[in-house]
Amino acid sequence: MGFTPGHFVTPAAAFTMAIVVTFYVKYAISTVRAESNIRRAGELAQVKEARMHPQAQGVKGEVEKGEVDRKAS
Repeated sequence: MGFTPGHFVTPAAAFTMAIVVTFYVKYAISTVRAESNIRRAGELAQVKEARMHPQAQGVKGEVEKGEVDRKAS
């Protein structure tokens, strides 16, 4: 039994594949986290805007009402 190229190539290929898969998984996880943070920030901004929007309309209505009251006086 002599040393054949398969004795070296197979373990080297498996080791290389393990390294590639490890880096791919780390990249995929970091990409998903970044996209999740961006999406969450957008959703939080929408919620904040939705909460502020009715308040802005209420203030606008009070200002308009005050202007009408002043004109009536």
